Amino acid sequence: MNEPDLAAFLRARLDELETAARAAAEYVGGASWGVEVGGDVVLEPLPPPVAVSPDEMIVAAPVVAELEGAGWHVAMHSPARVLSDIAAKRTLVDQCEVWQDTDGPAPRYLAGAAAMIMCILATVWDDHEDYDPNWAPL
Repeated sequence: MNEPDLAAFLRARLDELETAARAAAEYVGGASWGVEVGGDVVLEPLPPPVAVSPDEMIVAAPVVAELEGAGWHVAMHSPARVLSDIAAKRTLVDQCEVWQDTDGPAPRYLAGAAAMIMCILATVWDDHEDYDPNWAPL
């Protein structure tokens, strides 16, 4: 297995996810999404209250989508959460590369663990044309 190619593959897929998450946030006008009781996915934080009459103020939640039962799942994949997940995975890939540096201070056994971690991360994209089946974890 060629770990530098695997790290590059992972970084390219994470870059694609970041582009999609940022585009989604821009399209709907916000990166943080929540879900209302009825399942509507809404932007968070909620905007300030709006006057509907001299005596009444309401908070109008900007609805991203009306999804009923799928709303919570969609909200858990908001652009903000996806970008946070991407940052964590990039940090993990970077750390794996440090562990694979045989000239560095890390014990040698970490190189094997690092390779396995990256192989496991890559399985999400095992249907991608650039995925190497040799990366499949044993």
